[in-house]
Amino acid sequence: MKEDKIKWCLKQNKGIKLIELKPHLSESYVKEADETLENVFSAKGKWKLITAYYACYNAFYALLMKCGIRCEIHDCSLELMELFGFDIDETEYLKN
Repeated sequence: MKEDKIKWCLKQNKGIKLIELKPHLSESYVKEADETLENVFSAKGKWKLITAYYACYNAFYALLMKCGIRCEIHDCSLELMELFGFDIDETEYLKN
């Protein structure tokens, strides 16, 4: 159940935490997402998929940072996508 996973994530040392707003970190993740997305077009094989994932993940993480949410566990970060208006298909696509 989603609520159980989020509760678990809140208890983890590197899980979901509220932090002081730091706009420069959000901007840094947006820049990283843009640069990573540019690399998708030159990546080959499995690296194309991995690079695309990180472009999407970094863009979403920029949104989390903009809201003052830090999470160093990818699965936990992705559990928050629906709170920001992403539908279940989009969330599952990125998780898979």
